[in-house]
Amino acid sequence: MKRILSLITTVVLASGVAVALSTMLTGPAAATPAPGPIPRTVERAQASAFAGIQLRNANSNLCLVSRAGSGERPVVQSTCANPPTYWADQYWEYIYPDRLNNPGYVRVRNVALGLCLTARGAAETAAVTTTCGSGWAWPDQIWRLTYVPRWNADRIQNLSSGNCLAARGSGESLAVVTTCNDGWIDQHWR
Repeated sequence: MKRILSLITTVVLASGVAVALSTMLTGPAAATPAPGPIPRTVERAQASAFAGIQLRNANSNLCLVSRAGSGERPVVQSTCANPPTYWADQYWEYIYPDRLNNPGYVRVRNVALGLCLTARGAAETAAVTTTCGSGWAWPDQIWRLTYVPRWNADRIQNLSSGNCLAARGSGESLAVVTTCNDGWIDQHWR
């Protein structure tokens, strides 16, 4: 009798495991887990379209933001969202026009708006976002990333103007593109 009970228990347990396994394999699909945090390497790998990376000014520790609206959009530095808060307008991704031959050059694309960071003209000017070009078209949207050890941050220099992205002050303000100077911490981004 003990042998029969042991056999029945084994069959019941085995069929329960089989049913559970069958349900896991063929049952309704579970929700896809959220992606993990994006690693920030020295090269700062291109981020997923869902998360992106925040660009924090090394001086103010505020984030680069492009506000929603029509036409070219102003770019500002503003308070950074911290988990679990997520403000999509302050997440960016790097798009490489030619990663193989020129890995230091990127387009800086706002994840929420799908617009690219742009510098108009050679003089100091406000940074804006606008429709992204492709490849090497529209060099005013192509930026060179240079790591500066002194600030443990990147300098973001425009290919067309040769000027650098900066955000002055410690409060919300317009981001500008101005003459590069490695000694100015407000031109460096983490």
